[in-house]
Amino acid sequence: TAILGFTEEVELELGISPANAKIRAALSTVRRNGAHLLSLINGILDVSKIQAGKLSVDLESVSITSILQSCLLIVEAKAREKGVQVESHVMPNLPDLMADPLRLKQILINLLSNAVKFTPAKGRIRIDVGVRQEAVVSISISDTGLGMSLAEIETAMSPFGQVDAGFNKRHEGTGLGLPIAYALARLHGGDLQIESKKGSGTRVTVNLPIAATAKPSTNTDHSLH
Repeated sequence: TAILGFTEEVELELGISPANAKIRAALSTVRRNGAHLLSLINGILDVSKIQAGKLSVDLESVSITSILQSCLLIVEAKAREKGVQVESHVMPNLPDLMADPLRLKQILINLLSNAVKFTPAKGRIRIDVGVRQEAVVSISISDTGLGMSLAEIETAMSPFGQVDAGFNKRHEGTGLGLPIAYALARLHGGDLQIESKKGSGTRVTVNLPIAATAKPSTNTDHSLH
């Protein structure tokens, strides 16, 4: 965190002078890799807490629409850069949800980032949010990306599991996003389901009870063995 903070300060001090272009490029590399390392460390800490049964969620009434909008702001720039279209379909008048806002954002950002990463240029990502069975909010994220076989889904759901190693070498990742999202959904009393077919895209659905009751984390989930 200190490295990232000082890097940003130095970048501001350098300004936009062409004479400093090489230094700015080097600082950009430091910042990018520092952010990746920080993400990895945070992911490892979360997995360790989950496995030790020490991760908890602080529930409060939140607007899923507002949470989703803030998450989309984070990933849409990368989607535009790749030429990937993102569209959302949210049921009007959604009830507020009992959830931990920070952990809910973590779930959605992990899933949306994966969708963008594994969807090729000119692909599409669709988000559908609605109420199922009157007591559960369902959030589905579908993409037209690479897709996965059943064996690859099992790999992706295990900590540090990397599907298609050759592809991942070109795209930074930790292999922690899906198992952490699954565990956090379970902590909210919900679940996470994956439907995918090799070459035909992936659909990930998170189902969360509207009146959730926080559950203690355990190390019994198959995704964290």
